Amino acid sequence: MPQLISLSVNDRIPMVRWHLAMIFGNTASTVEDNKPAVSALLRLLKDESVIVRSWAISSLCIIGRRDKRRRRRIIDAIGTLQHDKSVAIRARTAEALKVLRNENVPLPAGWSKA
Repeated sequence: MPQLISLSVNDRIPMVRWHLAMIFGNTASTVEDNKPAVSALLRLLKDESVIVRSWAISSLCIIGRRDKRRRRRIIDAIGTLQHDKSVAIRARTAEALKVLRNENVPLPAGWSKA
């Protein structure tokens, strides 16, 4: 996992970072400590690639839904993207915040690959 986390923020290829962001959210329930993955995903929220940021939001939402200890930090971080220049990021942010703030709202279809 440490190697994957390093790749997620250092690899030059957006598709690598995007898939790693996706993996972190979908392996959240099998990893003993999500803190390193959460830290990497928080950094990926600032990635230049819209698709990388989009999957970082989704994965943070998945983790925040399962890990109430990290939920407030995740909500605050994702909330900073509410006025992003990308319409896709603003939409994904709004959906993630809705899910994280209300236990009755299901994860959007396609976010969880598990």
